[in-house]
Amino acid sequence: MEEIKLKQALTYDNIKNTKRHYIPFTGEFQEVFSTPQDKGVWLIWGASGSGKSSFVMQLVAEFARTYKVIYNSLEEEPDDDDFFLRMERCGIDSVRGNFHAVKDNYDELVQRLKKKQSAKVVVIDSATYFFKGRNAFQDYLTLVRKLFPKKIFIITAHARGNNPEDQLEFDIMHDANMKVRTDAYGAYNKGRKYGIKNPYVIWEERYEELQGYQN
Repeated sequence: MEEIKLKQALTYDNIKNTKRHYIPFTGEFQEVFSTPQDKGVWLIWGASGSGKSSFVMQLVAEFARTYKVIYNSLEEEPDDDDFFLRMERCGIDSVRGNFHAVKDNYDELVQRLKKKQSAKVVVIDSATYFFKGRNAFQDYLTLVRKLFPKKIFIITAHARGNNPEDQLEFDIMHDANMKVRTDAYGAYNKGRKYGIKNPYVIWEERYEELQGYQN
């Protein structure tokens, strides 16, 4: 058996002295999500009509204040009217220099992200449209852990009850750093880092109406 070259094990001081960088969230994003590290995976799942698409675009606008964002829209065409109106409502105009939308398959997105000065934040809408076949979860791990471990991935998923809909989405949820479930125009932080309030209110008027209805 060929000898395997092992990486050096990290000491306590190695880990302690590692320089870490954090997402400079402001306002309600900071109140709900605190300051997560600027890498890793966000999984956002919710049923149709829950406010998921609006929340993702609001999150994109917040990220684009600081980082370049590429929005890989597979569930709808980027030039669709709904997509454009959502951009307008969520203030993408004010961060337009840091925002681009594409419709890439797996190989195309990998090639795009390998370019110099590629986007720091990558939106994949959605998991089931992008990761396909028997090796879907392994492709996910290769993308986010092996090829681009320093990037931030925002991946959307469908919902069945309170959980992601299928096995791939469920597996991604368990691996993700930040987990957000949208329901009745609230975005509920279920991740590894919390702020001082929960949920994030996506659309206040509709959120209050639906909370009143549910109560």
